[in-house]
Amino acid sequence: MEPSDTPTTPLLISGTDLTPRIVRYLASPHTCRFFACTLAAFAAYVHIIVLGSAAVVPLGSSGIPPNARVTLEAAWLFISTFLVISIFIFWNSSRELVRFVAALWLLSACAVVTVAMRNFGLKGLWFVPQWTVFVVVACLAVRGAN
Repeated sequence: MEPSDTPTTPLLISGTDLTPRIVRYLASPHTCRFFACTLAAFAAYVHIIVLGSAAVVPLGSSGIPPNARVTLEAAWLFISTFLVISIFIFWNSSRELVRFVAALWLLSACAVVTVAMRNFGLKGLWFVPQWTVFVVVACLAVRGAN
C-alpha cells in the first residue's frame, strides 16, 4: 500500500467529524491572541529571570568600562519592559496598536538575525534562535488582532 493510499481517520465523536471545528478554533483570533500572549510571557520570563542572572549579574564583576556596563544594563531593562508591556498590548488593545507592536517584534527578529549572521554566518540562525520566537509571536498577535 502506497503512503498516499493510506486512509485518513478523521477525529470522530458521535459520528461527527470534529477536525474542521478544531482547526477553526485553533486558527481563531482569540486563540491566536492567547498563544501570542503566552509566548510573549514565556519570552519575558526567560529574558528577565534566566538571562538576568546569566548575563546581567556578571556584568557587575566584569572588566567592562562603567559606561558600557550601564548602557548594556539599560538596554536589558528596556527590552524587559518592552516584552512585559507587549503582553498587555497584545491582549487588550486596539487592532492598530497590536499591529504596530507586532511590527516592532518583527524588527527585533530582523535585528537578532542581523547580529547573529554578522557574528556567526548562517550558523548564527541556529546558535541564536530568539528570532523564531519574535516572528511567531508577531504573526500570532496580528492574527489575534483580526
